[in-house]
Amino acid sequence: KGTLEKTLRGGYTISSFKWIPGGNSYSYLTKKNGNSTLWIVDAKAGTSNAILKAFEGLKAYRWAPDASFVIFSAQETAKPGDDLKRHLALMDRIPGWRNKQYLYRLNVPQGTVSKLTSGNLSTHLSSISPDTKKLIFQRRIEELNNRPYIQNQLFLLDLDNMSLDSLWYGYWLSDVEWSPDGKKLLMTGGPSLFGDIGKNVPDQLMPNEYDTQAYVYDLASGSVNVISKSFKPSIISAKWSEFDGNIYVLTVDKSYQHLYQYDSERNAFNYLDT
Repeated sequence: KGTLEKTLRGGYTISSFKWIPGGNSYSYLTKKNGNSTLWIVDAKAGTSNAILKAFEGLKAYRWAPDASFVIFSAQETAKPGDDLKRHLALMDRIPGWRNKQYLYRLNVPQGTVSKLTSGNLSTHLSSISPDTKKLIFQRRIEELNNRPYIQNQLFLLDLDNMSLDSLWYGYWLSDVEWSPDGKKLLMTGGPSLFGDIGKNVPDQLMPNEYDTQAYVYDLASGSVNVISKSFKPSIISAKWSEFDGNIYVLTVDKSYQHLYQYDSERNAFNYLDT
């Protein structure tokens, strides 16, 4: 039978609970008047500390693997215009399209903040490298020549010298994360993410791009292996475990959501009875 460990009080909206890597502490966000504060709590001592106070537009955050910094995104809201509006693109018909999200780095425990991205397009964090030296972020740009008319662009940012490399661009991308050894990427997306290698339908049929597949992308060679081509359920999310080297996927399996383990040595999915 569970027991109550701690009660959080204060009347704030609490969200984004995360365990901090390498210790017995956790973090969460509180929000007040549109501004967010990031808290660290020592689970053993019960002490709490605000390491980022009342930051406007803060949306999401992620800890570096060694907990030495946090990458967070914040939204800059576009100023309302006049009664007449000139549409800059087809997507400009969508409310909030002109709002932009950018990435920031928060050093811990110093509390210093530096802005990492800017420009006309929003940027979204995909993954932080296991050695904490690099990160991958994504941009989405309107591209009317090809379905689905939105192109995904991946960039590799070196956090030591702030150099930027274009890593990949294409369509139907869902998510990206590094392998535990930092040599490969686990990418999820539609069957057409890498051309035809993820398709498992006759040539005359168009695949369902919401039947999300999992791919392993080798950073050195650029080779791609689709690990779920003959796997029937659609993948919601996938995580590459640093503890056992296997990949764990949450799926849409007929009317249910199920959890599977992908054994990378046997190239097989194992159903986990939860």
